[in-house]
Amino acid sequence: WPNAPLFEADEFIHVPVSGDDQVELAVNNPKGEAKANIFMMHGLGGDAQSSYKLRITRKLLPDGYRMLRLNHRGNGSKVLAAKGIYHSGSTQDVLAVIREIVKRWPDTPLLLVGFSLSGTILLNLLSWHADEIEKIPEIKGALSVCSPLDLHRSTIAVASRRNKHIDLFFARTLIDQLRKRKLISDDDIKTKFQKPTLRKVDEYVVAPLGGFRDASDYYDVCSPIKGLTKIRLPTLILTAADDPIVPPEGILEAPRSAAVTVRMERSGGHMGFLGRNLTPHKDYRWLDHFVQTWANHTLIEVLKKMV
Repeated sequence: WPNAPLFEADEFIHVPVSGDDQVELAVNNPKGEAKANIFMMHGLGGDAQSSYKLRITRKLLPDGYRMLRLNHRGNGSKVLAAKGIYHSGSTQDVLAVIREIVKRWPDTPLLLVGFSLSGTILLNLLSWHADEIEKIPEIKGALSVCSPLDLHRSTIAVASRRNKHIDLFFARTLIDQLRKRKLISDDDIKTKFQKPTLRKVDEYVVAPLGGFRDASDYYDVCSPIKGLTKIRLPTLILTAADDPIVPPEGILEAPRSAAVTVRMERSGGHMGFLGRNLTPHKDYRWLDHFVQTWANHTLIEVLKKMV
């Protein structure tokens, strides 16, 4: 389907992170006072202009939400300046952005949404930094969409013959981005990535730059399925039984805290979720309407607790 039309941000916020890098936040303000901030993080190879983020921004702005779209390291106007990369364990970057958001808009409810790989980052954030998250009262809920919970299983699934086109697409996209940023050389491409795969990108780039021994170490450390029991913030994990990147095995059975709910749709693929019937927005983008419904419901629950 065609991509959503580009949507200009009202302003950009640049947040310092480690290594003298910055990450960029695209901000769209509603008319009048915002009833809540919705902080959205893109998937692997995406950015603040990813089509799903633009669609959701257009649809939720009229509801009174301030929409905040993150560009991870290496994306946005700071793309060539960033020396580091983002990966499934980039929780400190996200925590820095959250602190900046609540500093600028104190007492405004904040909802966190992570798509695909950013959903993995989000779950790790809520698990690894549970104490810090609990000390930020503005955060009211989190939604993780199509996030790899077991990176080992996801890598095996992507490498399968039936998903070779997906593996090749993501690997080529990342290699092109890394080459433009001079994080890999033309010689690297000839010697290490003649047959590009995501596993090779993780082994030769993500692991060494991220401080991991190798790809297996990276997957062991950053698979959030092992930390779901530590999450205290109300969190919803949305996934699909036919997701080619996130195998359903083990997700529903994984130990988790009472704060974590898993919703597995029968179909939806990876970030697809097209509905059979028209949504209130007169399209078939079930995911967009789901995010809107989740946000409204979360705020209603917050108000109930305040009464």
